[in-house]
Amino acid sequence: MKIAMLAAANCVHAMRFANAFKAKNLDVCLISLNCHKAALNAINCGVHYLKSRGGPLKYHLAAAELKNLLKDLQIDILNVHYASGYATLARLSKFQPTLLNIYGSDVYEFPFQNLLNRRIAAKNIKYAAKTASTSHAMKAQTDTIYKRSDEIFITPFGVDTSVFVPNDNKSADSVFKIGLVKTLQKKYGVEYLIRAVNLLRFKIERPIMVEIYGDGAERNNLETLVVNLNLQDIIKFKGKIPHADVPHALKAFDVCVIPSLIESFGVSAIEAMACEIPIITSDAPGLKEVNLNNVTGFVVLREDCSAIADKLHELLENKSLRSEMGNAGRKHVKQHYEWSNCVNQLINCINITYKNYSK
Repeated sequence: MKIAMLAAANCVHAMRFANAFKAKNLDVCLISLNCHKAALNAINCGVHYLKSRGGPLKYHLAAAELKNLLKDLQIDILNVHYASGYATLARLSKFQPTLLNIYGSDVYEFPFQNLLNRRIAAKNIKYAAKTASTSHAMKAQTDTIYKRSDEIFITPFGVDTSVFVPNDNKSADSVFKIGLVKTLQKKYGVEYLIRAVNLLRFKIERPIMVEIYGDGAERNNLETLVVNLNLQDIIKFKGKIPHADVPHALKAFDVCVIPSLIESFGVSAIEAMACEIPIITSDAPGLKEVNLNNVTGFVVLREDCSAIADKLHELLENKSLRSEMGNAGRKHVKQHYEWSNCVNQLINCINITYKNYSK
């Protein structure tokens, strides 16, 4: 079976799956628009770039080229990532069978920008031979866009627990370190972490430090908020880092706070949990699905700065609770979100899609 992945080559999740498929000796290639090129040597399998003329019609204009390429490569099944642009390209190429992987923004944001986008997303979900979602929460959201008659596969993004590991050499630092690794967009609610820290500092004597890794459209606003609250000595913006450096950043934290307003799946949460870091998350559906409240961490209401501050205070004062939650978190990740198992789940879904369609 010859598999083609259709995705943005510079998407970290697409890269990881492509490389994992290749490592398992599957006959796989990745097809992407040339405006989404990956860094040199980032992908281990063959990569084919379609000509992109840019603009809102770039996916439509590449359909004929994709159709010819799939025929030339004698592809048996197409694994499409995102129900928006790349699924539109797949549908217009008229290739089948396709397994559509839904990511998050493609069903939580794209369909609600305008009526046309909603119709496009619905057509794309309907067109796929099978669909897959990274979480049960996102599966339910997908049903609100288009309700398929068949079952949606659950194929979570996993964590390599041999890479995301606890910091066994962490020193007993007097400074309590709070952290977050996230794109700085409004939907991820970083402002509420900052406001929670502003409340927390008046309740404690122990020094604290907050490290925020990531970049995005909200960075200037967040930096201004930090200055206005006079938190410059406590909160540091560390900028965007390569995914390979995330484990090192996480292992310095005592607690990880993820206050997202929207979250389809908690990748950042399970990465922290794999490092035995207790987490405080909002009750965004994708986060509360992975964070077991009062077991692996705490779940608080979205936008509730006071609740975040209270839970941070509780964890700061209770080292044994941090250790218990950290241990429970890593155990939970190894049981449910181990990377190799998640890869096997997606491969199994590809096989089922191909066999069912070939009948």
